[in-house]
Amino acid sequence: MTATEFLGARLSQPVMEMVEQTAKEENTNKTEALKELIILGRKQLLLAKYLEMYRQDKCSLGKAAKVVGITL
Repeated sequence: MTATEFLGARLSQPVMEMVEQTAKEENTNKTEALKELIILGRKQLLLAKYLEMYRQDKCSLGKAAKVVGITL
């Protein structure tokens, strides 16, 4: 089992509504929905960053895919 750590955060009402809607759609609790949204958001940020680096010839497509965690 992976160790966990508590993180308190204040979220705006629109963000809370997003978390609650995701939890409802995925039939899970708000904690799990928030974790999933964080993971997906991080992957999206990495994808945008490494695609731009690839476009500028600063990294290979393989490296970009590896860092983002996707297969080609």
